[in-house]
Amino acid sequence: TTNIVLNWASRTESHRYDAQLSPITVRSKDGFAFNLDVSQIIHIGAPEAPKVISRVGSVQNLVDHVLQPIVGNYFRNSAQEYTVLDFLSARSERQVEATSHIRRAISVAAQKGR
Repeated sequence: TTNIVLNWASRTESHRYDAQLSPITVRSKDGFAFNLDVSQIIHIGAPEAPKVISRVGSVQNLVDHVLQPIVGNYFRNSAQEYTVLDFLSARSERQVEATSHIRRAISVAAQKGR
């Protein structure tokens, strides 16, 4: 399998799995609403690919029904804990936290048989 880049942004990759994704609108602790462009690289390892696809049906379903809610909810919930300046100025910390959260959420979803 290959790495797949997904963009929650106005741009779309040639595979078009992210065609329905858009910037994530979040609200900070201090009440400001702003849009986040997010990119996520996914990789489904060859040994896991048949199991993943049999559970969700297709890569598009994985994006639409598993990753989109997990990623969107993480950033919406996370932004509420910070002022807009703190959230944006600590971008590398948010990326580390997002990676950890998304991995855990996908693991839980896989165990539930989603």
